[in-house]
Amino acid sequence: MKYLLLDRDGTINIEKEYLSNPDQLEFCTGAVDGLKKLSDAGYIFFIVTNQSGIGHGIFTREDFNKCMNRLYEMLDKEGIKIESAEFCPHHRGQQCNCRKPMIGMWESLKQKYPELEPKECVMVGDKDTDVILGKNIGCTTFRILSKKWPNEERGDYLVEGLNEVADILLNL
Repeated sequence: MKYLLLDRDGTINIEKEYLSNPDQLEFCTGAVDGLKKLSDAGYIFFIVTNQSGIGHGIFTREDFNKCMNRLYEMLDKEGIKIESAEFCPHHRGQQCNCRKPMIGMWESLKQKYPELEPKECVMVGDKDTDVILGKNIGCTTFRILSKKWPNEERGDYLVEGLNEVADILLNL
């Protein structure tokens, strides 16, 4: 395994209700340490994130892009690079193939990065939809425990955060 598909909110950064202000970005505990360990070991990172606030009209694509650019800057300062990010701007009521757990974001990544193979990928997220996406793709799944979201869909691994993900992956 050498590719990580990462949810953003609640996985890399602390989840805030409809994050639209880049100044509100804060890393989850252990996220930087975990990503740094994995980056140093040669892992490549992709973000796959649902952003229903856009579909609800709560914030714009421009707001989302500003938050992503700030996240990239913050990670870059730590020596961590995100290869690419995909996002779904739709809310649950809109019909689309990109909203997790549907596989549209995966298909988009596969078009850009044909070397991506499910057996080489790990999906990491804090919601049922993240784990189900990983299962739909056929990759290994890590479920980050969340007080906010019910943990009904179990991943292959249940962890506290990205630092624990790194410890497990680097010892497989």
